[in-house]
Amino acid sequence: MFLSSSEPIEVKRPPRLKFWLTSFIVAFLIVGSAVFAEFSVIEVLINFYKGSRLLDRMFLPPAWDYTPNIIGPLLETIQMAIVGSFLGAIVAFPVALMASSNFIRTKWVNTPVRVILNVFRTIPALVLASLFVAVFSSGAFAGGGVRTLFLFNLQVDL
Repeated sequence: MFLSSSEPIEVKRPPRLKFWLTSFIVAFLIVGSAVFAEFSVIEVLINFYKGSRLLDRMFLPPAWDYTPNIIGPLLETIQMAIVGSFLGAIVAFPVALMASSNFIRTKWVNTPVRVILNVFRTIPALVLASLFVAVFSSGAFAGGGVRTLFLFNLQVDL
């Protein structure tokens, strides 16, 4: 049976109990976690001026005499990003082809490559960087720099 266009469609409103119960649970969890963490709004308001003083000292006026100390590490960071992204993009292409089931139809190639990629996707970039620094020491290429960016970009590009 079809409804004619002249008949209004009645939509039932959800019960208000669900809204109030959900609101109460969320408020209880927020207040409970604030009590557990010993959070105090009064302390935040009392010490608010310290945060503004810190921001003033950080940015006003800018410390231009410190700029030469930043240029070298900044350029090294940009170089690491370029090299890691470039290598990750180059390696991502053949790995993506090996992982695709419509290009390579053999399961003994696709499945292990997909499993390895899924394992790497579960590891956050900072954990990967920490692992590389612990294993290879710190530095642009030796530590977390290029290798971490390489693996991270390999994941992202796929």
